[in-house]
Amino acid sequence: MKKRTYIDLSHIIEDGVITHKGLPAPIICDYLSREESRKLYEPGTEFQIGKIEMVTNTGTYIDVPFHRYKDGADLAQTAIDKTAGLEGIVVSVDPTLKAIDESHFQHVDVKGKAVLIHTGWDRYWDTDEYLENHPYLTESAAAYLVSQQPALVGIDSMNIDDTKGKARPAHTLLLGSDIVIAEHLCHLNQLTESFLFYAVPPKIKRSWNVSGKSICGGRKKMIQLHRYREVQEFKNQVEPLLSKNEVLHNLALGILHSLQENSKPNFMGVILKDSRAALVLLQTHPKQIILSQIQQLTEGELSEAAELLQEIDIPGLVGERQMVLYLSQKLADLKNQEASLKMDQRIYQLDKVKKAAEADGVLVKARLEHLPLVTEWIWEFMGVIGDPVSKEQAAKTGEAFIKAGRLFLWEVNGKYVSIANATRPTAHNITINFVYTPQKERKKAMPQAVYPRFLSLC
Repeated sequence: MKKRTYIDLSHIIEDGVITHKGLPAPIICDYLSREESRKLYEPGTEFQIGKIEMVTNTGTYIDVPFHRYKDGADLAQTAIDKTAGLEGIVVSVDPTLKAIDESHFQHVDVKGKAVLIHTGWDRYWDTDEYLENHPYLTESAAAYLVSQQPALVGIDSMNIDDTKGKARPAHTLLLGSDIVIAEHLCHLNQLTESFLFYAVPPKIKRSWNVSGKSICGGRKKMIQLHRYREVQEFKNQVEPLLSKNEVLHNLALGILHSLQENSKPNFMGVILKDSRAALVLLQTHPKQIILSQIQQLTEGELSEAAELLQEIDIPGLVGERQMVLYLSQKLADLKNQEASLKMDQRIYQLDKVKKAAEADGVLVKARLEHLPLVTEWIWEFMGVIGDPVSKEQAAKTGEAFIKAGRLFLWEVNGKYVSIANATRPTAHNITINFVYTPQKERKKAMPQAVYPRFLSLC
């Protein structure tokens, strides 16, 4: 018998997390602490009894008719088959869309099913953005769904209604027709075409909703996207994977090395294949996401990955050429956009040094007196690689490099002709970036044989 996979569609409820603007956050604390409990039991025996104070609009929950109607069924009166073991269907909409109309449901059989609307808004959970200008069902969409008689309608957004106004037509129409609503769902992108939906609340009289788990049982997608919010957790998971090939993943490792626990990257995520990391995604720069390939993916699997990533704002990708070209084109097709190659660069690896460097020049550690020259070269370098900066930004970067004591100049016959920055140590060596030689000095450039000298100077 094939093992069933369960996917949790519920957000984690934590002390202080706001679900609705204007409603209090939950308070989660000890009613009886382990320390206090030791006074009540024999030595070596202790317990913790928790206390939770929260409004019912907290985390992921369902709405039953009593929420909207005084005489509607409450949780204790709602039959279990209204919320558990329902055949489910996911309706995915454009992640930029706010008003979801009936056109998204007119070619779908929803009768008796749990209709889960995937907008991708759950990516903003526990941020201020989650609470404002969220996707919602229009009144005409709610009316159409009522006519098609689904058992439940859920959404991965803050509210199934538009909260900018005072009217609540979706709640009014759906709950008025005894159709249960599920709000604040998540991970809908992990569901396949065949699954059963479960959301079983406790039987509380005179209550219309309560936070709980919504899960789906079925075949889990082979390709999944896992998003990280905590820097340290992300580093702990991906750094060992990236370090297995320092050369190929040097850029991602360098940026990871610079991140602090309180850093706020634009995006951190991993594409999983059979629950194992296949692609690592890291964005700290507004124009690009660094894509590091851990295991090979077929074109079909990359296409699945593109579908998972289409809800994310991806301005550009940096990574292995063939993979990035294919994935960026798939993303462009899904978003009706165009993809183009901006930079085509190579990675070089120094495997072996046969003898000491022989070069007509001197490697000099840069000082603040060199800042005007350093500023000019960094400014030129950033323009060459297609990521131009202002002279002020170049000066700040140069000053930071010099003060860190890792910026070096190559001097030939009393004249500086090249620049290089030693960025960080690795398991076996160091890494170098900002290697630049002005066009007129290319024949006098820092020779490759000189790079091992960095080991003794850094």
